[in-house]
Amino acid sequence: MPTEAFVAAWRTITGEPPAILLSLRAAMIALLVSSMPVAPLQPTVPAWNGDGVGAATAR
Repeated sequence: MPTEAFVAAWRTITGEPPAILLSLRAAMIALLVSSMPVAPLQPTVPAWNGDGVGAATAR
């Protein structure tokens, strides 16, 4: 991938150009991924409540 295309893609992801260009693009991607905060996992709401009746069923 040409340097210009890599920098443009980096800018699209982060909103700014990279401060430095490492010799290995994989190292730059690893750095980007490791610096991103982990998104919290939201538990799913079950479609049933355990009594066999669907959550949308009128009671």
